[in-house]
Amino acid sequence: MLGLRPRCSLLSLVLGVVACGSAGLVWRRWEPWQLTTVLNARPGSFHYAAFSPEGDRILTFGAGGSRIWSASTGECLAHFKTDGQHWVAQFAPDGHRVVTSDHDNRGEVWNALTGARLRQLEGTLVSGVWADSGNHLLVWGNSEWKLVNIETGKCSRNWLRRSTEDIHTSWFFPTGDRLVTGHADGFIRVWNTADGANLASIKAHEEALHRMDYSPDYELLISSPAGGTEAIVWDTTTWKQIHVLKGHTEEIEDIEFSKNGDLALTASEDRTVRIWSVRDGKLLRILDNLPSSVRLCGAVFSPDSSCVITIEEDAMDDPSPWVIYRSWNLQTGALVGTVERGEGLRTLPYGLIGLDQEGGLWDLPSCSRIARLEGLKRFVHSHEFSPDGWRLVTLDLSKDELLDVGLGSREARVWTRRRPEAWWGILWLWEFWMTTALFLGALWSLWKFRSRAEQASVPDQQ
Repeated sequence: MLGLRPRCSLLSLVLGVVACGSAGLVWRRWEPWQLTTVLNARPGSFHYAAFSPEGDRILTFGAGGSRIWSASTGECLAHFKTDGQHWVAQFAPDGHRVVTSDHDNRGEVWNALTGARLRQLEGTLVSGVWADSGNHLLVWGNSEWKLVNIETGKCSRNWLRRSTEDIHTSWFFPTGDRLVTGHADGFIRVWNTADGANLASIKAHEEALHRMDYSPDYELLISSPAGGTEAIVWDTTTWKQIHVLKGHTEEIEDIEFSKNGDLALTASEDRTVRIWSVRDGKLLRILDNLPSSVRLCGAVFSPDSSCVITIEEDAMDDPSPWVIYRSWNLQTGALVGTVERGEGLRTLPYGLIGLDQEGGLWDLPSCSRIARLEGLKRFVHSHEFSPDGWRLVTLDLSKDELLDVGLGSREARVWTRRRPEAWWGILWLWEFWMTTALFLGALWSLWKFRSRAEQASVPDQQ
């Protein structure tokens, strides 16, 4: 027979093993991302899904119209029906209205809470550019661009007809008082949204304007033309050239400012990414170690501007059903890692996150997989995160269906982020705290048991 103290020590050891095993079980059982609900499109299909500005509702569109769902319960809250299918649908910035465009090019405004049709727009919704806190939208109709008031459905300012060339890209300033448009004739035009006055017309390029991007403070703009090998940095106050970024040998596919506004990048079909100093226009680094078997589609800075993520496609596949991500260290130019079969990337409050088609979530700057969507049975072909990054909706297809661009998904899966992906994320789980409370309670009971046993043994020893 074991004595009292050895039995207490053995019981302590058993409690420790049970506690460690329980913590490990909680960690393995409760993945960071958990499937919350499945949205069923039948008899229609989903072509795209997006969250409301608050992140509590999901908008889907495709064959059978558009619908709004509860992100937590999966209940269909509203259905915007159409005879064919909606090709475009999006929330207004206030989240109370939805704007759609169908196969007949009809733009319509709907009440996002009741599903009631409010009015029809004078034009086709082809642009997601909003102004004036969501009351005005840039649309295409009757062979001209218009700025439409979605409160009335009327064209409030049709002064864009003065520009005879198609608009290829456009931006509103954050204040909403100015609209900048890039045109097929190579001009950048600046408009006053209050009275339609043309504030500036700049002959930026000889060819059609292809890309534009703003610095974070909106004081600088970088542009590049279709087929061009040069990019130009502009002062948005004076609209004068500041720098001309030269060096690529083939067309520039992507341009971007870093999050701090100190750097800019240009990514080209020559499979190189060039990093530039915005202050003096000097070339700082060339990333040119891409294999010849890929086609460079674009590049982005990491949130802290320490890495550049290149976005590539297999040059042998056209169209390619997935993309390849590579992370490059800006200080050394060294390759950090590679993520295959990528579906898309998003900048979230907690980092630059990529999703592969098999449901793996990756921290792209480090190219480390941080989570996996358990229960995903097919390949992801489209996904969107909620604004706060704690919800995710995915549309999935079979391997054969991925090659059919026009094919929609029958289901949308909604996932909830239960905890951060790092090891300390276990602190977010109530199961962990329940296990901890039970363990501490057992330790307290054991301590009380030993104390009473020792007190009871004192008279015997005397």
